[in-house]
Amino acid sequence: MFKLPIVNRTKIVKDLFLEKLDYIIQKIESLGVFFENSSLANSDHSQKLGKELNALKQSTNYLLENDAFLLQASLDSAKALGDLLQEAKQQTKVLSDIYSEQQQFYNKILEEFQNSQASSSLAIKEEFQSSQASSLLAIKEEFQSSQASSLLAIKEEFQSSQASSLLAIKEEFQSSQASSLLAIKEEFQSSQASSLLAIKEEFQSSQASSLLAIKKSLKILGDKNFNEDIEIQLMVFLYSFLPYQCAIDIGANKGDVSVELLKAGYEVYAFEPFKPIFEELSNRLGDELSFHAFPLAIGSKNEVKELHIAKDITESQIHGHYSLFSSINLHSLPEGLVFSDAISVEVRNLASLHESGSIPKEIGLVKIDTEGFDLEVIRGMEDYRYPVVIAEFWDSKLSFGQSGDIHKLEDLIKEMREKQYQWYIVIYRVMGDDHTWQVSYYCNYCRSVENSLGNVFFFQDYKIFSEALKWCSSVIPATYFAT
Repeated sequence: MFKLPIVNRTKIVKDLFLEKLDYIIQKIESLGVFFENSSLANSDHSQKLGKELNALKQSTNYLLENDAFLLQASLDSAKALGDLLQEAKQQTKVLSDIYSEQQQFYNKILEEFQNSQASSSLAIKEEFQSSQASSLLAIKEEFQSSQASSLLAIKEEFQSSQASSLLAIKEEFQSSQASSLLAIKEEFQSSQASSLLAIKEEFQSSQASSLLAIKKSLKILGDKNFNEDIEIQLMVFLYSFLPYQCAIDIGANKGDVSVELLKAGYEVYAFEPFKPIFEELSNRLGDELSFHAFPLAIGSKNEVKELHIAKDITESQIHGHYSLFSSINLHSLPEGLVFSDAISVEVRNLASLHESGSIPKEIGLVKIDTEGFDLEVIRGMEDYRYPVVIAEFWDSKLSFGQSGDIHKLEDLIKEMREKQYQWYIVIYRVMGDDHTWQVSYYCNYCRSVENSLGNVFFFQDYKIFSEALKWCSSVIPATYFAT
């Protein structure tokens, strides 16, 4: 059914209502004229009827006026409703447009996310496939490189193990107590000395045949020249194992050590502070291209100190050349030797000589023989390190070592351990009953043999230490300590 808009329908109702009211008013006016013209105009009944018609006319006019107002209000309301409806339609359209835009925006984000996700998934997939292929290839190659015999051995060993054995091991481990551990520790400590001795004896016995042949061809005990030169021979032997072929001879005296080092191939930097002896040294070796001599003493710092000159006062000069015993450090001397004079000498430390360029920084071997001042020389190394360092020591019961506090073997070892020298070989001498020097060696034991003197070789590299130990075990009798 066709439906008119509400405004039009209201207007039609209004028109019909007004038309009816006009019709009623016309009838009332016609009746009034009729009664006025008729003979009944003055009758009580006609007057009464006239009053009623007038009242009806007034009532009709009132209704007309009021209803017209109500109708107008209704029309205004209807129009307002229409405007609101139109505005609602417009708002709905705006909301619809906003919704459409939001929908398009979300669709665009979703599309971008899906595209990004697809790209990331593809990249991850490709990377995973590539990594997987590489891993599989590596695993395949590693697996192929393994040998069938090794796999079979591992398989047989694994199969031979039984669950009961594993359970027994676990229970035994859990049941061990602190007392058992203490007993094991005590047993280990009590057997350590004998075990070490057994290991050393086994090591020596494994080379007994070759060592015996070598020792038969050498005179070790009672041969004065051999005993005096044994440390020099070891220095010469080590030349082939050192990373640098430069050596430092501190306390060079007349150059007996420097001569042998030069013959082995070393480039030698020699230091001798006593001027008369330095001139003899220079005259003897000054023409050697690989020899460099310095009239300096070496110590812990740069300074000037007194060099005490030793003198042999025996009639037969039993101590040999007295200059060998001159020292910066005052210490006890054997009978017949005295410090008779003192001269001022310049003292430099090794670190300053490196920094000034007087000596190279790459040194393979340092020999120190300063008659009791060796510890100060070592302290002057500061942060410099050398593959091999040789220093002299005296036992405290020896006539040279009864006074003075920087010549003990223990002091040298302590200082060098702080400088990370972990391995050392001690070559020492003691006077035998036949008044000849008896030579022996031991390693990594920080006490000196009673009434002994000698030299200690310090090593930073175990491989060089091992080669030196092999040489010593081949040519020198070894000393072992039970405790």
